[in-house]
Order: sequence, then C-alpha cells, then structure tokens
Amino acid sequence: MKRYLLHLLATIPLIFAACDKNGDDPDNPGAVEIENTVVTINTDGTTSSGVPFEWIPGSYDSEFSLNYITYKVDYANTQVIVSGANKDGLQNRLDGKASIPKSIILDKITYPITLVEKKAFYQCKELKSINIPETVTKIEESAFHGCTNLTNIQLYNGLSEISKNAFNSCEKLEFIQIPNSITKLGEYAFADCHSLELFSDKLPSSIGYTLEKGVFMNCSSIKKITIPEEMHVLNNSAFKGCSSLEEFTADDLYELKDSVFDGCSNLKNFSTRVVSMGTAIFRNCRSLESITVFTLNTIGTAWFQGCSSLKYINLTGEKPNHVENVRDYGLDGCSSLETLSIDRTIGMAALRNCTSLKDLGCVILSPFSQQPPFENVITENLYISKYFFTQYKKGYYNNDKGWNLKAKNVYVYSSSSAGDYSWSDDQIDECKEIFQAEIVLKGTEDKYKQAFGYSY
Repeated sequence: MKRYLLHLLATIPLIFAACDKNGDDPDNPGAVEIENTVVTINTDGTTSSGVPFEWIPGSYDSEFSLNYITYKVDYANTQVIVSGANKDGLQNRLDGKASIPKSIILDKITYPITLVEKKAFYQCKELKSINIPETVTKIEESAFHGCTNLTNIQLYNGLSEISKNAFNSCEKLEFIQIPNSITKLGEYAFADCHSLELFSDKLPSSIGYTLEKGVFMNCSSIKKITIPEEMHVLNNSAFKGCSSLEEFTADDLYELKDSVFDGCSNLKNFSTRVVSMGTAIFRNCRSLESITVFTLNTIGTAWFQGCSSLKYINLTGEKPNHVENVRDYGLDGCSSLETLSIDRTIGMAALRNCTSLKDLGCVILSPFSQQPPFENVITENLYISKYFFTQYKKGYYNNDKGWNLKAKNVYVYSSSSAGDYSWSDDQIDECKEIFQAEIVLKGTEDKYKQAFGYSY
C-alpha cells in the first residue's frame, strides 16, 4: 500500500519541489552529497538526505531516480542496481558531479547498491566525476564507455569485476586506483583513456594469471607498469599504444600475445624471461635499445618492425644478436642494428632498411618466403655459406626482384658436415656480380679452404 501511494506521487513533479530544497549551493540547487551514505525513501516521496527523488512512471516501483541517477530495485536479491542518468540534471543541477549512496532503505528494508549496469552511463558526456561505493562489486560492460569528460572516479576494495570496455574512451580520466579486490579486468577496460595514470604502477595480484586483451591500449600517459608474480600471460594489445611507457617490470612470463607493446615508443629496455611471443610484439617501439628474453631462438613476425634504436638482441640468454630464424618483417626498419647472425631461415622484408650493419652472418640460410628479405640492407661485412648463394638463380638478388643487399666485403664459408662445396671461378665471378663486392679469402681456415675449392 505504501509503495502504491509512492507510485501515485510519481505523477506529481516532485523533482521541481526537491530542487528548491537542499541546496547549500545556491547556484546548483539539488546538488547534495550522498556518496558513502544510506538513503531512506520516505512514504511521502521525500528522502532522508533531501535529494531529488521520483519513481519512474510505468516501472511499478522497480525503478527510480535519485539525485539524477536512475536505479533498479531487485527485490528478489535484495539489491539495487545503478542503471543510468538524467543527463540534463547531471549537467545543469550537479555540474557533472554524481554520487551514489551505499544503500537504499525502502519500507524499512535495506537494499545495498551492488552493480553498475551495462551501458549505464554510456557516452554520458555530461558526467565529470563519480564515486562508486564499496558495496558495488561489479561494473558491467561499457558502463562508462565514452564518458569523454569524466576526470575522476573513486573505486573501493570490494569491487571484484570491471567488465569489458567499462571505461573505454574516457579520454580525460586522469588517475585511478585499481582495488586489490579486483579478480577480473575485462577486455579494453581502460582502452583509449589517454590521460590515465595509475596511483600504483603494480597491478593487483588478485587479477590472476592473465591480463586481458587491450586493457590499457592507447593509455598514452602511463609511464610505469609492474606485473605481479601471479600474472603470466599478457593478452593481445594489452599495452599497445602506451606511448609514454618507459619502465616495464616482470619476473617470468609464459606468453606475450600479439602486439602487446606495439607503439610503446618510449620503452627503452625489456629484460624478462618469456616462453612464447606472438606477432608484432614490439613493433614501432622507436626508443627500444635492448631486449633479453632468455628462452627463444626465433624473431617472430614483425616483432621489432620500426624499432629504429635497437642494437642488442638476446633471445637465448647466451649469444647476443644470434638467432636461428627471422620471420616476415621481423627486423624491418632496425636502422641502428650493427651485428646479426642468422642460422637458418629468413622471411619477407625481414631486414628491410637495416642500414647500419657492420657484420651480417647468414650461415645456413634457406628461404622462408618467396618474397625478398633484403630491401635497402647495408652491411660492411657479409658472412654467407654456399647454401645462401646457391638457393637462388643468378639475378634473384638484384633490384629488379626487390633484392637490395649491399656489402663491402663478402666472406663465403660452410661446415664440414655439409660435404664438399668446391666453387669454380665462374661461381666466384657470379657471386661478385650479385653482391657487387670482392669475395674475401681469409687466412687458411678449413671452412674457407672448403668454400673455395679445397676438400678435406
């Protein structure tokens, strides 16, 4: 009966009367601070805190507006859900500053506010700040997506889930403390929050084993990240576009998936044990100078594409700048790289625009791709085997085919286990023609004897 009376009162413009009350701020009537409080809804339609209130017509007492925020009452589970906002009220009455109470009392029953519903504030450009009380355990998908003027939000321990795209494109959101109670941080949760900085650079260990896809993508103000020891997988694009990221700290990681650090243009060094890496991991990390991962032997597709400052690569933890394979675009644009030795395969445009090489070794090269691996590659010394030379017909390395490898000195050698690789004078002349360089005989080492006509 009481709620029925309240429902009748909803047809009366209570909101205007309420706006004439409360208001310590004469320029902003109705702007009453209610965060972290308990609000009682009285039978006459007033509230214990004096804030504007009305039942939503047609909701049968299941939805109401309180201080220009809309809520749903879940009577079955004795909880209240944040479902949206009165954008005009937020802008004109509250100056974009919203507050959510801990709980609502209806008919002497307390209903804690536990959830911010999917798209509750979606593209609410009027919202500037909001306080989420400690009773809220989940912020659903896209709840604040596109709130481009949101600058401040307070989160508390007790919050366990921030869902997919929850704060995506909150371009002005400046600081956030991710509570230690968080167990799920959804895909792209803070993507495109260009002004975002973290109060603590160490992510909560409660997030668990995996950091989801694109969580901090394009957060271009984050400078430092520390991964907890409980986390071992960084999913696709987790930190892609974090152009201010300078320091990354982690112990052992099992997997870095595609494009994790793509575009982190201020990251200078990376030294972490990693078991597996996807594609384009460090693409366009223009300040990256050195990398050590300890457990790998192959540079994957576009791993270091555009890393124009890279000089030191240690994948195995033992032999710097020595790898078995380089996949497509693996070192494309690494214009500061000075030394590199490749044991086996090389992919399309793998060394394109590597113009500062002093020593390039391709020991037992076999083609990984039918497309040219060498485009505008310059090295002082080129070390190759006959495999490298005989894989391709005459002219295969010339500019007409897109091959452009220039070397001042070419050393040709092979291993005894491969058999006798005697070369004729014609083959030597052909090698000179292809590389436009002198073929260098060095001393009397067996490998050079074998390469140029001697057998064991």
